[in-house]
Amino acid sequence: MIIKFTDVFKDIIEMDQIDVPISEPVSISKLVGYIAENNVKFEKYSAVKSNDHFNAQINFVRNGLILQTDDIIHDDDEIKVFLPVTGG
Repeated sequence: MIIKFTDVFKDIIEMDQIDVPISEPVSISKLVGYIAENNVKFEKYSAVKSNDHFNAQINFVRNGLILQTDDIIHDDDEIKVFLPVTGG
């Protein structure tokens, strides 16, 4: 699965994208945990449990839709990681 990073997340991960090999479908929260295991700067996102709090800090997007922490993703998905959209 390809994970593409934008904005500040490029600096945190220190690359534009990573390829995460998964053998079975996983939730976004498990994916975040995997990324945090491999990059200590990402740990703060793995500690967030509620969808509202999570999506206020980081957005995982598939096919233009913001994913929730319990949404299931598959190996052939392309996921983009964005800062949350804010308005004023």
